[in-house]
Amino acid sequence: MVPGTVTCIYCAVNAHWERHIFELPVIPEGMQWEIVAYTADEKAKEDGRKVGNTIDLMERSVMVLIAKSDQLI
Repeated sequence: MVPGTVTCIYCAVNAHWERHIFELPVIPEGMQWEIVAYTADEKAKEDGRKVGNTIDLMERSVMVLIAKSDQLI
């Protein structure tokens, strides 16, 4: 982590037996959400997949995202 930078972490948990869409928190301009871990799709982490304002969580799954500056991604 670079000193003086802001990093946001978000953990979404879907304990329901149906998939759900989650709206992500608003982050400062110039930052983007990136998947760090997703129990329903391991390739999402490997790809370093970036997401927009919403995520679609499969049933009984967890997703961890991190928001970093576009310049650091």
